Parts: sequence; structure tokens; C-alpha cells
Amino acid sequence: MVAARGAIIAERVLTVVGSKARVHVRIGKPKKDRSSGDYTCLFSIEGLGEPLVQQSWGIDAIQALQLAMQGIRKALLPHVKRLRWGGSEAGGLGFPMAIPESFGVKFSRRVERMVQLETDRFGRALERAGRHSKPRVPSKR
Repeated sequence: MVAARGAIIAERVLTVVGSKARVHVRIGKPKKDRSSGDYTCLFSIEGLGEPLVQQSWGIDAIQALQLAMQGIRKALLPHVKRLRWGGSEAGGLGFPMAIPESFGVKFSRRVERMVQLETDRFGRALERAGRHSKPRVPSKR
């Protein structure tokens, strides 16, 4: 799909839980639009029924790529309970939610601090749980 319209720069294969089916997510190389000067980035999702091909637009190639990643996440969310990436649990897609910058830098930094606080809190809880667990000793066979 995307390959027919240009170079693929990234691909991810997701597994459909409970089957051998695969979902292929492909991202095309961002291209500059001659008429507007903005950039477009094609992406496709195949394996969830009708193939989906969409494009994102940005003022530069990186923004177009970031918006493609967000578009992929949005397209996969209705199927999240039955998909997994790599060895993750069901719902682990590897396309995290982005923190919006459109509400201003102050808002973005506040949300980033909240995410970092929760990440730190969760990490400390894992460390505490690890200290109290019995270490596994490898068996000698």
C-alpha cells in the first residue's frame, strides 16, 4: 500500500491475540508538498479487514511523522484488546499517546511533570516489591 506510493521507512507487525493473524503497520518517508511547502507522511494498516491508507500533514517532516504515529494509534485503538506487539500483553501496541503541544508550552510541561511523577512512583513501587521478593536461584542440572 504505502510502498506503491514511496519508500517505507518503518514497519511494525502486531499479533492478533488467539490466532496466527498479523497486522502490518507501515510508515512512508515524509515528502514535501510543492504547493504548500508542508510535509505529508503516508501510513498504512493491513490485516484488520479493509486495508487503511492515510496521510498526516506537518509543517516539517518530523511533525508529519509524529502525527502519522498518532494517527496509527487512533486507528488501532478500536482493536486494542485483540492486538499485541512483541512480547507485550494484549493492548500493548508500541504507539504511545503523545502529549499535545497545541495548548501551549506551559500545559505540555505540566502534563509531562505529571507523567514523570507517576512513572517515578511506579518505578519505586517495583523496586520495593523486588527487594522483598525471594531471589531465584538457578537450578543445577
